[in-house]
Amino acid sequence: MVRLGLAKKMGRKNPPRYKLTRAGLIQTLNDLVALPLNDSYSEFFFVYQFIVNYKSRIIDLLNQDSKHFTKSNSLDVEFLMDEKKYLHRQLELVNHEIRHLKERIVDSEKSIALFMEMKANMIDSKKIFKMIETKYPYELNNQKRLSQLLQEIPEPLREREITEANQNRVNLFWKPKLQHLESFGHILKSLEHTKTLEKKAKKIDF
Repeated sequence: MVRLGLAKKMGRKNPPRYKLTRAGLIQTLNDLVALPLNDSYSEFFFVYQFIVNYKSRIIDLLNQDSKHFTKSNSLDVEFLMDEKKYLHRQLELVNHEIRHLKERIVDSEKSIALFMEMKANMIDSKKIFKMIETKYPYELNNQKRLSQLLQEIPEPLREREITEANQNRVNLFWKPKLQHLESFGHILKSLEHTKTLEKKAKKIDF
């Protein structure tokens, strides 16, 4: 970070101490609030509590150090450490992923039903695979079509991949993940509601 101009060494103390530069502070905060949605929600909660706990303190310190930090820097920090926007963005990401998972579950279950129906009508498996990849394309279909992918699987396992293995993915991976995301979404909405009530209470106090 020192080489990139994001931090500078403070004196000759051992162990050495470093101070973020203006660019370093903005970059660090930007990286924090831009963390993508992943299965470890502890990252979100860590950043959220950090923003709530230290936003005012950091801005106060910047205002006191007008020699190194301008008013514009303070406004940048205030913008990046907006807990309402950070919470809302995370909720949007969660809702988007929930919609995506629901679509995958529906498409998978429809593809299984289509396979069983066409198989009962004695239609050749290869034709069924082609039909499924057209009606219910999987995520990587633009890189490798389903019919091509299945050709790489031993023939006795191809039908199982479309039926039993596909249903297992729905029941043991996507549905539990969906429930997990929906639970996380409820927590985020609860936090959003709590912050709204706190804001209203502060207005009443004044």
